[in-house]
Amino acid sequence: MYPNLAGQNATYLENSMKAYRAGERQGGMSAVMTPMAAGLSDEDIKDIAEYYSQQTP
Repeated sequence: MYPNLAGQNATYLENSMKAYRAGERQGGMSAVMTPMAAGLSDEDIKDIAEYYSQQTP
């Protein structure tokens, strides 16, 4: 049901989380992701994206 973020491209993850935070992504998991991303700083998002990109899928 949930996407596997491990090994995803860091830039893709960062841009996706920023889009959720800005309310630019709709549908799918936006009802869950938008509130979660709302309180994250750009640095938080970058760190999270980098972490998941280095995980083994």
